Amino acid sequence: MSTGDEDVRQPWVFILDTCVLLDIVRSPVRREFSPESARALVDVSSRVRAQAQEFRIVIPSLVREEFELNLPKVQDDAVQELSRTLSNLSHAHQTLDILLARTPSPLTHDAAQWIADCVSFARDLINAAQELPTSDEDVRRAGMRSLKGVAPAKRGKSNLPDCVITEFALRIARENLQNSGASSVLFISSNDADYCDGRRLTASLQTEFDAAGLDFCRNWAESRGSIMRR
Repeated sequence: MSTGDEDVRQPWVFILDTCVLLDIVRSPVRREFSPESARALVDVSSRVRAQAQEFRIVIPSLVREEFELNLPKVQDDAVQELSRTLSNLSHAHQTLDILLARTPSPLTHDAAQWIADCVSFARDLINAAQELPTSDEDVRRAGMRSLKGVAPAKRGKSNLPDCVITEFALRIARENLQNSGASSVLFISSNDADYCDGRRLTASLQTEFDAAGLDFCRNWAESRGSIMRR
């Protein structure tokens, strides 16, 4: 991200959903998780852990619960996919060593350990976040959103947890506005299928987010662009 202090005009509050945290676990095998996103994430994470004043991460308790609930399958799938990738790489090295008469160099790849390191990174980020409870009003509004099929819900797909997280983010942003916009509030979700129309936030959510003073990004690389524009 490489944003100097002069680039950050006011503090930023990052609100994370479950998907963007699980994406850290599968980042080595998720092509959508670009090197730019990795660099931006490391920069924000370093600043948060150093308790720098310009960046703060906030999550509802539901995000931690959903992360742990979905982690076993996401982790297993990531290990299997990375193992296949590393196996193909090993085959390529062995074949090239023979064809090019090179001295074989031993490859030490441990997919399970690498993915476990990604899990640790994600958990450290969760532990560094300010964890806040959802309110009864968040849950009530989320229930109505789900019943009406309003994004991130759809007709026939309630997406209640996503609706609760969305209402939580909107409330945090509105409270910030009432505090004279002391911080810039940014919601990060990689759940394009439910939040976006193409690469942009759905029109209905964009209207709500604009009214609450809430920015939206699909990944960490986009968050850098939001910061630089302020």
